[in-house]
Amino acid sequence: MLKIKRRPLLILLGCGLINFAIGTFYTWSVFLEPLQAALNVNRSQVSVVFSVATITFTLAMLFGSPVYRRVRPSVIATGSLLLGSTGLAIAAFGMSLPLIILGYGVFFGVAAAFGYNLSLQLVNSELPTHSGLATGFVVGSFAAGSVIFAPIFVYTVRQSGVQTTFFGLALFLLLAAIVSGSLITRAGVSTAVKHFSEDHGKPAKQHRVFFSLWFGFAFSALAGLMVISHAAGIMSAFGGTAAQIALGAMLVSIGNLTGRFSAGWLGQHFPVRRIFPIVTVSASLGCLLLAFLPSVWMAIAMLSLVGLVYGANASLYPISVTLYYGREHLAKVFGVLMTAWGIAGLTAPWLAGLIFDATGQYTYAILAAAAATLISSMATFLLPEQSQERSNRLPGHAKAN
Repeated sequence: MLKIKRRPLLILLGCGLINFAIGTFYTWSVFLEPLQAALNVNRSQVSVVFSVATITFTLAMLFGSPVYRRVRPSVIATGSLLLGSTGLAIAAFGMSLPLIILGYGVFFGVAAAFGYNLSLQLVNSELPTHSGLATGFVVGSFAAGSVIFAPIFVYTVRQSGVQTTFFGLALFLLLAAIVSGSLITRAGVSTAVKHFSEDHGKPAKQHRVFFSLWFGFAFSALAGLMVISHAAGIMSAFGGTAAQIALGAMLVSIGNLTGRFSAGWLGQHFPVRRIFPIVTVSASLGCLLLAFLPSVWMAIAMLSLVGLVYGANASLYPISVTLYYGREHLAKVFGVLMTAWGIAGLTAPWLAGLIFDATGQYTYAILAAAAATLISSMATFLLPEQSQERSNRLPGHAKAN
């Protein structure tokens, strides 16, 4: 049984709450059609909001590494959530495309990145012997936020509108900022990044590993974000009722949550290079089945499967960085690796919206997602056996035979 002392437990709870709050970032598809109607713009234009959010998320991940060494974790935790709350308030007050891009796309995107990366740093520093499981818990909490709030937002948007929903979410982030900051303060952590004495090799020499991870992450994220950012629209296009649209948005989040938790355990016990192809090919099969056997329930199944695979990758890639490069290089290497996710985030929601506007359906976008997952599978298949990276293995990680 996993036993956690009080100090790491406070950190785990604080990080879990941060990610639960910023996980509402992935309820974006619920707002897609209502905002399109309210702002009188087309699908590709309103999709720009989420594209900008993913880019700002990526830039904050890429350039935020020095912050974690210089600023107290409690300050980063509180500040990131306050920034997200402010952004949502701006979006709610403005209710125009430019201000929603600024508030949700820029402020909320940066806030999510700092909260997410801070959490990864802390659990890897404070729970080194169980960092795979802890990583799964943290990124799973991120998905849990969208699972819980997606159906709530579907209801509140229909009853009170997007503006009121944005205001309510801003208030929730404000409360989460106070509680999570207090938990991490009580834990007494002075820095999010620790230096370790063991030698994990030189990351600069591991070009093959990095390129495999980068291209695998880029194409898997492209497929996942094309589907996730348009989940509600996909359900509507395949004839879903209001209840089925809500179900689809909820199940893609549940799949995301399940994938994150389960992949954290799998990554702790099995070689990641053997897990990656299995999960990515399964997503491709789900997309192909929907494209050639279209139905509402097949759409629900596909969304659940893509959410599951996307969630699994969200755990597996930071775990892979720790395995191949060591915990002390996680912030730097994972920040660079996140550029793959950022490029996918910039293009995927917009591309899916553009295809929909041009064809009036999502079938071709789903086929493109299937192709992207197959490319991702081929890229990760090139990763070296982890037995060759013995010094980089997580403590307690199973040896690859």
